Amino acid sequence: MGLRLNIATAAALALVFLGLAIGYGYTRWGATRIIALTLAFVAMVALVGVITALVQANERLGRVGKEAARSREERNTSLALTEALFTHIPDYLLMLNVEPDDRFSVADVNPALAKVFHRSRAAVRGKTLDVLLDPGAAERVTNRYRRVRDSGEPYLYRGQITVPPNDRRTWESMLAPIIEPDGAVTRIVGVIRDVTEQIRAEERLRESQRMEAIGQLTGGVAHDFNNLLQVIRGNLELLLPAVQNDPAATRRVEHAILGADRAAQLTAQLLAFARRQPLTPEVIDLSLLALEMSDLLKRTLGDPIVVETEVAPDLWPTLADTAQVESAILNLALNARAAMPEGGKLNLRFENAILSPAEAADLELEGLDFVMIDVGDTGEGMTPEVLNRAFEPFFTTKPAGKGTGLGLSMVYGFVRQSKGAVRIESRLDAGTRVRIWLPRAKPSEPASAASATV
Repeated sequence: MGLRLNIATAAALALVFLGLAIGYGYTRWGATRIIALTLAFVAMVALVGVITALVQANERLGRVGKEAARSREERNTSLALTEALFTHIPDYLLMLNVEPDDRFSVADVNPALAKVFHRSRAAVRGKTLDVLLDPGAAERVTNRYRRVRDSGEPYLYRGQITVPPNDRRTWESMLAPIIEPDGAVTRIVGVIRDVTEQIRAEERLRESQRMEAIGQLTGGVAHDFNNLLQVIRGNLELLLPAVQNDPAATRRVEHAILGADRAAQLTAQLLAFARRQPLTPEVIDLSLLALEMSDLLKRTLGDPIVVETEVAPDLWPTLADTAQVESAILNLALNARAAMPEGGKLNLRFENAILSPAEAADLELEGLDFVMIDVGDTGEGMTPEVLNRAFEPFFTTKPAGKGTGLGLSMVYGFVRQSKGAVRIESRLDAGTRVRIWLPRAKPSEPASAASATV
């Protein structure tokens, strides 16, 4: 701008100079000198015009260059942001090429999705779905891509896919077409979210609520029934002296008392499931208890069952009822024996467990430090239907008269009442694994005298 002002000033001065020169030239120089001076001035004005045009063009080029540089910077920033999102977003991102032979090839995937396929992004690019997925899953997914290609509309769905190595996942997917000006769909963009853990968490929550409801119902019935049993047993004890001279009546009353006692044991088991049993929590040295239980189980289960016990070094003490811990391990071992009629292996592991806040929340636990008792077998395992009902009271797969169906429910109730958690993992013909988390004892709590002796 300053340069243009200077040029304009110079042109004005040149005009003034021309006027003076013409006036002076007519009186002193004559016409020839005036013509020459005029031509020189015209040349100077033309030069000024050229310089002005060059300056303006240079300014325009500067503005264009700055705009181009700003555009490149904005484009590079946008590309960097897109690449950062594409690389680090936990959801799965997929871009497909629509091939002319009714196939779909992978244009690109983000690292999260490449990891699912156990391949690098470069190894996935260009591959068709029948190479990446099993034939059944590839056909189902391809049908959905055809739907988006043919309709030109986005499509939201939820489905299950088995990815290597035989891991069944539930995916929620949004597919959107990229439409060219001529209306053809050349690419499909997919945003896929793995909701497997969310669904499992919802199922665990529903299961926990269901078990809570069953526990409340069972506990209320067991408590009232126990009170009635006490009345019945008390009256039977009062009746016994009155019939002591009648052997037959005495036997009947004694049998009735035994029946009342067995019913009381049953109500105690129900109260255990409902977390209403009286407990005597104490600090337990599980290292010593593990050795004691290992010897007991080897004698109880017999030779066909190989019992292996692993105890982590520096195992923390736990706060629980010693008798109930022993009963829980014994119940799990007896269930394992029933699942291994031809023999097998029972593995007991005792180790410290430091949970993350997310893991503790998932297990509905307070605190992060726990001792884990892991009981696994090589038995016949459970179907999903049986696994979902394993903790229910009176539920059993054993023949009539072979079990009460209260073993696992007692374990569940005792562990929850002890502010712990229990989980079962099992598959048919692949064995069963039961994990129990019990709270770590605080250093200020005294050790149990009972657990200090072998």
